[in-house]
Amino acid sequence: MQVTHLQIDGQSFYLEPHEDIEALKAHIIEAVTSEARFLEFRAAGYGSVSVLVTPRIGIRFEVREVDEEMVASWDEVPPAIDYASDY
Repeated sequence: MQVTHLQIDGQSFYLEPHEDIEALKAHIIEAVTSEARFLEFRAAGYGSVSVLVTPRIGIRFEVREVDEEMVASWDEVPPAIDYASDY
């Protein structure tokens, strides 16, 4: 199955399927062009996450193919969020 992977300042998150990616991107652009602000989203296995976004923080979106069994296991064992994640 395809999932959206978001990397912010060296941390990796898989977004919940219902997240509005275009709205997240718009909020990020607002934060880097005006003033720092918190970006809130729901990450698979972690629930609600809030990250302070500034012009100096790198952000990357990817769509990845991930095995459905692995995605189902994220409720019990969330995916790693550090930069060296194997997911």
